[in-house]
Amino acid sequence: MLVNLALGVLAMAISVVVHTFGLIAVTHSISQVTSRVRVHGHRSRIIAMVTTAIGIFGVLFLQVAIWACFYLVLGTVDDLETALYFSAVTFSWATAISSRATNGAFSALWKGLSGS
Repeated sequence: MLVNLALGVLAMAISVVVHTFGLIAVTHSISQVTSRVRVHGHRSRIIAMVTTAIGIFGVLFLQVAIWACFYLVLGTVDDLETALYFSAVTFSWATAISSRATNGAFSALWKGLSGS
């Protein structure tokens, strides 16, 4: 059990590092893309948003793939396709739960501030 816990902590640490450097790379690429591609003499906000969305998707997919590799190594699943599916579903579920928790905290704060 301790080995699995240690591997989980390692996977989380790698995921955090990938997320951090991935977002730094996305931010850097946005400025490069928008400075090179100008629409009507202006930096295009649409190009910046598309670049951001694609970059963040790539970073998140890489994190899902890292977890999938850990699931394969641990023998949790039999093949890469199943590992990626399980990892993506788990990642999506965890993201949805944290979003709901954040929404609940903001709602409680808003209710407390408004005195209702």
